[in-house]
Amino acid sequence: MLRRYPDGDGWLLPMAACAASATDGRLPAFTVLCGASDAGVSSDATSDGAWRMFEHIARLLIGLGLRQS
Repeated sequence: MLRRYPDGDGWLLPMAACAASATDGRLPAFTVLCGASDAGVSSDATSDGAWRMFEHIARLLIGLGLRQS
């Protein structure tokens, strides 16, 4: 399933990619969604952005679940 994210500049991301982690524990999909790159982004900023994105996705999923019941 593909999901269009409001903050993703109109591009699609496979939903399954959100849970895929790299061998070092990073979540590459969250890095991309949060707009982080290897240059000039602090670890704290990346972490904060990832948590905000997680909160946004969780809110959407919970809202969808409540509408289905």
